[in-house]
Amino acid sequence: MMMMVTIVSLRVGGQDGLPVTSDDRVIANTRSGQLKITSLTQYDVGKYLCIASNTVGRMTAERIINVHSRHIIQFSLHVCL
Repeated sequence: MMMMVTIVSLRVGGQDGLPVTSDDRVIANTRSGQLKITSLTQYDVGKYLCIASNTVGRMTAERIINVHSRHIIQFSLHVCL
């Protein structure tokens, strides 16, 4: 049985960090819980946090992004309860 999940927030910098905002390289979709970053740069380095909740409870997923080269990388973060 699949349950509906509400993505409460996508943040950079952990729990106390800033909300992720979309631009021409970053797609932050709180509806699907998906975060896509293309053409990563040193400014994208950090801890990314997704907080999701529904009637059953709350869940978080955290990923740390490091950039070590100039290659183009895509990163996705999905959360499901």
